[in-house]
Amino acid sequence: MIISFDIILLFISALTLAVYPFISKNRVENLSFVTSSLILLIGIFVNFYNPTTFYTKIASFHIATSNISAMIYAVGIISMIFVYIEGKKIQRNIPYEIYTLISFLTLGTIKIASGTVNLMMLYLIFEFISITSVILIAGMFGEKITSCTALKYIISSSLGSIIMLISIAMFYLQTGDIMLPKMADTKISEIGFLMLLMSIFIKIGITPFHIVFCDIYSSLRFSALNVINTLPKIAGIFGLYWIFSYTKISLKLSTILLFFSIFGIIFTSFRAIRQVCVKRIIAHSGAVNLGIILTYLLCSKISIYIVTYFTISYIVANLLLSISLILLSDKNQNSFTITSIISGNKFLYLCFLVSILSLIGIPPMLGFFAKLQIIKEVIIYQNYWYITVFAIVLSSILGSYYYLKLPVAFSTKNQNLDKTEKLEEFHIILITILALFISTGFVLFI
Repeated sequence: MIISFDIILLFISALTLAVYPFISKNRVENLSFVTSSLILLIGIFVNFYNPTTFYTKIASFHIATSNISAMIYAVGIISMIFVYIEGKKIQRNIPYEIYTLISFLTLGTIKIASGTVNLMMLYLIFEFISITSVILIAGMFGEKITSCTALKYIISSSLGSIIMLISIAMFYLQTGDIMLPKMADTKISEIGFLMLLMSIFIKIGITPFHIVFCDIYSSLRFSALNVINTLPKIAGIFGLYWIFSYTKISLKLSTILLFFSIFGIIFTSFRAIRQVCVKRIIAHSGAVNLGIILTYLLCSKISIYIVTYFTISYIVANLLLSISLILLSDKNQNSFTITSIISGNKFLYLCFLVSILSLIGIPPMLGFFAKLQIIKEVIIYQNYWYITVFAIVLSSILGSYYYLKLPVAFSTKNQNLDKTEKLEEFHIILITILALFISTGFVLFI
């Protein structure tokens, strides 16, 4: 299965390089054809370097990886539909290269999700995704504001790439190899492993690196935001899964990473309380969910099925959120706030609310069951499970505190969130505190 998939990617890359001279040069997006194809070609050839361990372990996850690939294909197709819908809504012609770029981004995500133990292959595919994402940000709707956004994305992604290359060099100097199972369990390998993880954290926006993504998201249209918020994050989640599944880290390093992720969950949740811009809320919500999946990956035993289930719940909520925001928004999205949603279509507002409740893990939404499954695994396979469970529950409660303002404002005639009655604020805080104790007790005794 994996070899045939590589051959398909190789064929697509070769075909792209062949037709490039016949494509008009009047659009900057055409540059991505050669760049992405060359990176993909190099990555495929690197993948064939000592692939025995890689293919042997992937064979045991044949069914799971097939489901993951189907899910990512669906996300890519739906993202193209969202781009087309928003292009028609704002009466702009979307360049045909944009759909090709989303296809490339989908293929790169599938390649990482299918699994790799070659660090250079991992680096090249992440670079492939980063370059494609940058050109998507800069060229999707041809707006001047997105040029600065693309520059911010380039700087943050380049920083992650430099750190990843340094970590790969450290592994090679220590072990003489770049395959994950052969990494020596020494001090320099732990430092290199930590740098490798930090590089991926930067690329996908785990706290505190999500602050850059808040500025990036606030400048994008919702269809572009949907692409950047789904496919690269899927690649990052499964990239982290394959790294943790092939390596055994020390208890000290595992504890450091665990408290790092717990701090990120709590810090981001508190920071999201005062947010009004919907796009910044999406960035904070993504950082919280990435922190939660990181706490699960630090368990002594992890399963690709739970990672896939959590990813599906996250992606479904994001897709529902994106389509409701695309249809609710107008041409000027820079001033798009919670009040704009409430004053719009009531059914679309309901879709928005359902997706948000799923993202923060409120029952009976899909996100609740995904987080509940992770909490059960954390209690069984983690040492500091009580702190982790408290952080996950607290993040949901803090999210509920903010989003409980939406029904309050929705039910009142005055839809300005800044003028909510103090008594209603007191009721929200009281409900939040009670829900914290009830939820914590429910999780501990379930």
